Amino acid sequence: MSTLLLSLETSSPICAVALHHLSDGRLLGQAELRLEKSHSTHLTVLIEQLVTNTGHQLADLGAVAVSDGPGSYTGLRIGAAAAKGLCFALDIPLLAVGTLPALAHQVAVRTPRAANYLFCPMLDARRLEVYTALYQADAQPLLPPTNLVLDASSLAEHLADRSVLFFGSGPPNSRRWWPATRTRFF
Repeated sequence: MSTLLLSLETSSPICAVALHHLSDGRLLGQAELRLEKSHSTHLTVLIEQLVTNTGHQLADLGAVAVSDGPGSYTGLRIGAAAAKGLCFALDIPLLAVGTLPALAHQVAVRTPRAANYLFCPMLDARRLEVYTALYQADAQPLLPPTNLVLDASSLAEHLADRSVLFFGSGPPNSRRWWPATRTRFF
């Protein structure tokens, strides 16, 4: 019986894989590489090593989840191709997971008093542009995923009312635009 979920993240400079039990979501193992432009040569090796090191085989997979963006166009294509190939060969479902909502959820569930904040994942799209969205703690989007050129008025209407947590690969370039009293960067 197929009992495992393989998750692939290739939308950013980090190439990551994780293996979970489908029944209870328990994490069995994970691996990641932080090497620029290396996804095409390392993704399948990471998958093979993770499955083997956890004492399983590819036939044990019940589904594959892959990040569907936004993010690096080439990275997304590599992840999608690997996921589709596995799903086709094993005749299992493919699940697409939005990169920004996944990041927001990851931070929200680990934030004390999360309802007091808005969550703003940002991925660097270069030239002061980011892929971003704005979520409440319950994952409801206030601003759906979009690309945004950062300037002093970016997100101003949302910063006026609530504290916002910024995280991801975009914030380091953008700290100068918003007042520190209502924002936190991770």
